[in-house]
Amino acid sequence: DFGILRYVHFLALAYLVWVMAGDKGNNLLPSGGGAFARGWTKALAVILKVGQQSLAVFVTSMFLARFMGFLMDVFGRDTLTSLLVNLFGAGVLVIVAYSAGWFKSQPWRVKAPA
Repeated sequence: DFGILRYVHFLALAYLVWVMAGDKGNNLLPSGGGAFARGWTKALAVILKVGQQSLAVFVTSMFLARFMGFLMDVFGRDTLTSLLVNLFGAGVLVIVAYSAGWFKSQPWRVKAPA
């Protein structure tokens, strides 16, 4: 049941995205000083933080997916409910990523004098 053409299609798309991102992702970095560049800089910082804390985000998303499915069963599966549930879930995952980063930085430890 393994579709070789699906695999080739996946590899082709992965290659196209890799080429578009450029060398070491340089095309993803913001350039210029406009409002879009400032917004992309902030969005990129959030994306990087979620990526750095991927284990905590993944474990949380497993629980959250079940809970959000339950909420959608209760409140319905229309467009507005789906949008709100997904935005809430994304917000929770960002909060988990920043919380995990904060705990990993161990701010309560006293630094030894140099």
